[in-house]
Amino acid sequence: MDQLSLLLNSNSPPRHCSGKPVRTTQDVLTWLSAILTNQDTCVEGLSNMNGYTRSQMENRLKDMTGLVSNYLAIFAYSGGDQDFSDVPIQKWWRLMESSSDFHKEDDMPTWLIRREMRLLEIPVSSIQADSCSRLQ
Repeated sequence: MDQLSLLLNSNSPPRHCSGKPVRTTQDVLTWLSAILTNQDTCVEGLSNMNGYTRSQMENRLKDMTGLVSNYLAIFAYSGGDQDFSDVPIQKWWRLMESSSDFHKEDDMPTWLIRREMRLLEIPVSSIQADSCSRLQ
């Protein structure tokens, strides 16, 4: 992903007379395709590794590949691009199946911070609607 970041930062996109960058549908499709290719390269690079790290990386890359593949298929479909019509839209969502995805003591997802967990534990009966915004 570092090479992709460098490439994104090094290329100066064409600009509209307003000074804003011009992005085309083809640009988006190209970038999404490049991400999929880069992920394939990452998987190949893991062939020399073994154990826990490899397993974790392969799982994360599998998730990312599915998500990017979906973005590519959806974007191509919405733009009428037939080049990617054979890319399947999969049912990808974050599945929390393994025990490592949950805090052991309270069965909450690991991506929640303590403050958010406490908010979720507040009983509904103690919550009152307040139309006055305190965030000013």
